[in-house]
Amino acid sequence: MPRLTMMCGIPCSGKSTYVRETLVTADPTAVILSTDDFIEHYASKVGKPYVEVFEEAIGLAGLHLNGMLVHAVSLQQNIIWDQTNITKSVRMAKLTKLPPNYEKYCVCVHAEPRVALLRNSQRHGKFIPRGVIVRMNDQFVPPSDDEGFHHITHLCQSNEL
Repeated sequence: MPRLTMMCGIPCSGKSTYVRETLVTADPTAVILSTDDFIEHYASKVGKPYVEVFEEAIGLAGLHLNGMLVHAVSLQQNIIWDQTNITKSVRMAKLTKLPPNYEKYCVCVHAEPRVALLRNSQRHGKFIPRGVIVRMNDQFVPPSDDEGFHHITHLCQSNEL
């Protein structure tokens, strides 16, 4: 049975690090759906930093991600959805795009905003405005059993600075 693993958490909480260090190691053939990966590749291709191309590339990234999703589902591949997915409505809308035979897992990565902001300040070329991180933290709704996940894992990132 194919599996979806949906990441969930505010920016700079450690979602993509967990994907690279844990999920991809466990399943290197899984398809990773990430608008950030697309934007980083796009930025590299045009020779500009992530922050400079974000506005022009986010729409293309979404289209690319949807195409990858359709292709992965048609091949019954395992999928890792690496985006913030901070609200129930966003998660539910994405889950409806999958056929019922997919096992649906959620990995929710928790980090205090001050930790996310510190990590953000240490990034090079991929800075997220402070207000975006604070706003997303305020809007964050942890996943619940009534969303259709077969299993939800909560990871607490170190809040030590």
